[in-house]
Amino acid sequence: MGIVPKILNRILPTVTVVLLVLTMWSVLWCGVKGEADPIHLIPTPQHVTRMPGHFEISESTPIIAVSEANEAILLLNRMFRTAAGFELNFKHNGTNPLIEFVRDNAIPNGEAYTLSISSDRITIGALDRAGYFYAVQTLIQLMPDEIVGKDRAKNVSWKVPCVVI
Repeated sequence: MGIVPKILNRILPTVTVVLLVLTMWSVLWCGVKGEADPIHLIPTPQHVTRMPGHFEISESTPIIAVSEANEAILLLNRMFRTAAGFELNFKHNGTNPLIEFVRDNAIPNGEAYTLSISSDRITIGALDRAGYFYAVQTLIQLMPDEIVGKDRAKNVSWKVPCVVI
């Protein structure tokens, strides 16, 4: 038996284990459903359904909101003011695309929320301030990383994936 077969016999079990671990890691990292861009949120919501497409937030995107959402909207606007150089404006009514904060009486407790993002609307449902706050925290995690920067980002499309949470 030559030297090459001896070396292969010696390293083959190790290479096999390494390839198996890398394969398992890549399956987990790419998401359970095999999405091209997995959604990783902290804390993990009870349900996340990824939909095709995205919603793009711009300076002209209006916000329609109940008063309980004001603190969460202030946080969102502070992030956009710093990272994008604009704030989202309140409207009494609006047409798509828009971001709306609605009261959802079907939600079981104050910290819970629903977040539905389609290509023409973001709808956040909650019972109280805490729910709106946590929904905005989730929305921020779905945005490009530049949203949490301390300086104004350049050449960023403020797109978020379409999801139902």
